[in-house]
Amino acid sequence: METLKLYDITNSSPAWEYFRKQLQMGTTLAARITEAVDFSLGKMFAALPEEVDLGDLPRFEETGTMQWRRRGFATLAQLVKRFLAISGAVVLLQDTIASPSEDWLRDWENRDIVSYNQEVYWRLANPTLDEEDILSLLYSATFHPWSAFFYVQGHPGRSSVLSDTDLDEIVKTLSGVAVGVFDQESFLLWWSDRLPTPTDLNSP
Repeated sequence: METLKLYDITNSSPAWEYFRKQLQMGTTLAARITEAVDFSLGKMFAALPEEVDLGDLPRFEETGTMQWRRRGFATLAQLVKRFLAISGAVVLLQDTIASPSEDWLRDWENRDIVSYNQEVYWRLANPTLDEEDILSLLYSATFHPWSAFFYVQGHPGRSSVLSDTDLDEIVKTLSGVAVGVFDQESFLLWWSDRLPTPTDLNSP
């Protein structure tokens, strides 16, 4: 898949403002992360075309004039694939529309759904998934807002129902948070200082 480069835009105030706004519109997990995580202990990245002027980024809500060709989420699929190689690594995609009782969720390929109360999260934890499968799952969660939460669980569990303790553990072991940008053509990624930065994706 053709991908984009990741750029460090930690110094972009509009990026942080947009990032926090997307989390505020999200699920219970997003709210807990917003309240409990010190985002200053990490960096902000964006997947962008090489011709972009980092000093003059378009509004994060719009596609702008840059040529995306759906490469942004392909970059994220590559990042997820590498992250899942870590023992205990999990990525949760929030779904702000579906409910756990909906029949169509049972038939989705590579489906792994967990819930908290009536909230749905798509769980990616299988390191054998290829990037095409991961990309399909990334597009399965709801947009506006679209968010993904990266964490490394100390005691892997396969329960389909999350408890308050589970949410606390996710917050405690959070490695990164991605939100959709540029009308879901790409993403912003906050990445914790506890792990090596994901910019090695720029290397072959």
